[in-house]
Amino acid sequence: MAYVEHDGVRLWWDAEGAGEPVLLVMGFAYPSDMWHRVWPAMTDQYRVIRFDNRGVGKSDTPKDPYSIAQMAADAFAVMDAAGVERAHVYGASMGGGIVQEMALQHPERVASLVLGCTAAPDRPAGAASFVSKILRFIPPRILLKLGGNRGYGADVPKEAIEADKAILLASNVRARGLIGQSQAIGAYSSKDRVHAISCPTLVIHGDQDKTVPVERGVELASLIPGARLEIIPGAGHNFITSLDSPANRLVKEFWQSVPISAG
Repeated sequence: MAYVEHDGVRLWWDAEGAGEPVLLVMGFAYPSDMWHRVWPAMTDQYRVIRFDNRGVGKSDTPKDPYSIAQMAADAFAVMDAAGVERAHVYGASMGGGIVQEMALQHPERVASLVLGCTAAPDRPAGAASFVSKILRFIPPRILLKLGGNRGYGADVPKEAIEADKAILLASNVRARGLIGQSQAIGAYSSKDRVHAISCPTLVIHGDQDKTVPVERGVELASLIPGARLEIIPGAGHNFITSLDSPANRLVKEFWQSVPISAG
């Protein structure tokens, strides 16, 4: 476990395992601990790096407005700190936007992309703007509790959902950080640019996603040349939470088919 400073912000990161490097980039409001069902499944074959985005977890919460491009630069700073020039990059939800931006900013550093439960927005996101407004009046822990089970598929065991909630509520959730992240989401667009992504790409989406409808994932895959699409039946927005989800297997098979050494 370590910290790296980028753009005046201290970012917490960690790495485990050996093999080709993998960078995990989490979504809105979630600390990197929410990769807890992915991390141990990957470290047997890969060096897996995770970090807390600015505004959440053990990373700093700056006052200045955030942007997805800025958070992509944060992710590269973590790679630098870990001594990694090129990696497989896996982003979920907001993290999917961050890793899209990474592949567009510095394609030479992104060996492959996994884009989970995300989209290629083409206009400001009103929902994100709404979230940033209500966070000024409602404590973030209450807002996260109000989200209930919305992010999960119908068949996800209750104990799995409760385990996730416990991790989320135990993290350092700060209104200023969530406001910054939601504003970054609201200002981001990539639909007219993702055609320039040239690395091998896997798009994963749950067919019960109520946050980012599955149609947005289908569209995203169609916009990236050669992208592979996998839709997981019965999975919601938090598709990585299903205890029997095929996501980990799909991702590992994908990485094995596009080794960094062949790039």
